Amino acid sequence: MGRSHILIFEEYFSDLSIIKSLINYRLKIAKKIHDDHFYDRIIQSEKLKPSESELQLSKIFPPRNYWLRPNLEKRKNPKKRNLNYESLLFTINSYRGRSLERQPSWVFELNKLITEIRSKALYSSAIELPSPKLFPISKNNKDGDFVLYRPISVVGDLTSRIVMDLTARYLSDQLDAVFKESSFAFRRSKIYHNRIPTHHDCIEEITRFKKGKEAIYVSECDIKSFFDSISHTEIRKSYAAIKEELFKLNGTRIFGRADDFVEAFLSSYSIDYAITQSEEYFKTKGIKGKLSFPKDELLNTFYSGDSDALKSIGISQGTSFSILFANIILHDNDRRMEEKFHDPNDFLYMRYCDDMIVLSTKKEKVNGAYEEYIELLKEKKLLHHIETLLLPYSNSASKQNFWKRKSRKGYQWTENSYPWIAFVGYQIRHDDFFRIRLSSIKNELKKQKKFVESIIRKINRGVKEGNSFRIFKSHKSIYNRATNRMGASAVGRISLLRNQMDSSISWINGFRGILKDKKVFRNNLKELDRNRARQLELLDKKLLNLLSNHQIKRKKPKQFAKLTYLGRPFSYYHRSFFKDNSEGA
Repeated sequence: MGRSHILIFEEYFSDLSIIKSLINYRLKIAKKIHDDHFYDRIIQSEKLKPSESELQLSKIFPPRNYWLRPNLEKRKNPKKRNLNYESLLFTINSYRGRSLERQPSWVFELNKLITEIRSKALYSSAIELPSPKLFPISKNNKDGDFVLYRPISVVGDLTSRIVMDLTARYLSDQLDAVFKESSFAFRRSKIYHNRIPTHHDCIEEITRFKKGKEAIYVSECDIKSFFDSISHTEIRKSYAAIKEELFKLNGTRIFGRADDFVEAFLSSYSIDYAITQSEEYFKTKGIKGKLSFPKDELLNTFYSGDSDALKSIGISQGTSFSILFANIILHDNDRRMEEKFHDPNDFLYMRYCDDMIVLSTKKEKVNGAYEEYIELLKEKKLLHHIETLLLPYSNSASKQNFWKRKSRKGYQWTENSYPWIAFVGYQIRHDDFFRIRLSSIKNELKKQKKFVESIIRKINRGVKEGNSFRIFKSHKSIYNRATNRMGASAVGRISLLRNQMDSSISWINGFRGILKDKKVFRNNLKELDRNRARQLELLDKKLLNLLSNHQIKRKKPKQFAKLTYLGRPFSYYHRSFFKDNSEGA
């Protein structure tokens, strides 16, 4: 007989589980603070007050100079490839193991918070979650004069955040047994070659399926404003159905208290709340913007135009529950595709969050699967990007038309028809050559430009406002800081002296799963190198102009950047050839 579902739920709120979750959040906040302080180290401005969560974290964790070093073996091979995580966990366990009189005050505060989190999760009679704070993020698109934004949510209360994270982890671990193998996003089980699948594996599956086949037909579907459009009623139905399926599969029941937190989560947010909060945000910031949400289309299609329905629609993005709900509400689609169209040799269906793709050698099969998928979306009250007849892939205009589509139905993937398909950030040609999606390249180019513009704008404002800001870095120092930051963002932090990479977090490593393949188009990566050099040259010229007559001038500044190539170790193009992101410089 298996363990009680109550005991299983309680294990997720053990001291160690709570501490690990707090450490993850602390490291996430530290990275954000580090990024924010980049500008403050150049232009000293009024210090922003730390958030309530940041203040609370400072009370429950040791100061950085009190961290203890783990043993050599753990330093060589840290879990999660994060030495800070290992060091902090080792430090906390060491101090908590001391006698009470030898424990510093932060241990007392940490133990107090652990008790508070466990009490809220397991024993509190009132189960409530606060409404998240909204931070609209620009989509770099416009609707007329209005800039379009998507709503990102942040839960400010630290106790509630940890309870949500651990409850969502519990539900994900239990329900993952029911989810289908065609679902590749946010999985917890080792369902793909004895490991947890990633989006790179979708490309591997497409390559495997295509092998030995001449002509393949493809259908793709993308859901409109997915998280913002999820009906609370429909997610409740899907959640209840998947729990029943789990019980029939292995006899596992979900602890009722987890159900209560699901209800509390749904009650804490709606798209109506998001619209109201975003309007206040735009008004306060003086921004002419609005949320990118098909309000009228959604209401007229599924809710008879009743605007009150908005109060029970929408899942907050950026939370641990939202990624779980994506798999729950689309589970019926996965099951229908696998059961009705199952044929390992002639049918491939995959879904990554709200994006799906179907491949087959038979056009009627991919069309039928597409129509079936759309019907299920309608039952769930979800809109999709409407597919229209594709133009022949023959000239520049028709090619642009093809790539602008979010949904495509029953097109032939061959050299003489439509030579490319796109999925999960990659584009695959009919002859198995790959390239990073062009929109990803464009976004990185925009990011480079925006970064340099933000430095110039802040320095320009500091010069104009005189004593309001204090610029305390020289022309050369600012330029070098910007160069190092852009290099680290692109390829990670490279140590030339030790011939190794100190950080694997970078733009290029996000595509490492496919860049190891030799058949990859990489010329676009050279454009990223060239554009970075152009942006740094622009920064150099602007700094020369802005700081030439400024009060911090000690000696006459001179321009020293002339479209400089940063070198092979810091090149997007060169780093793309490394098979492992731990390889040296």
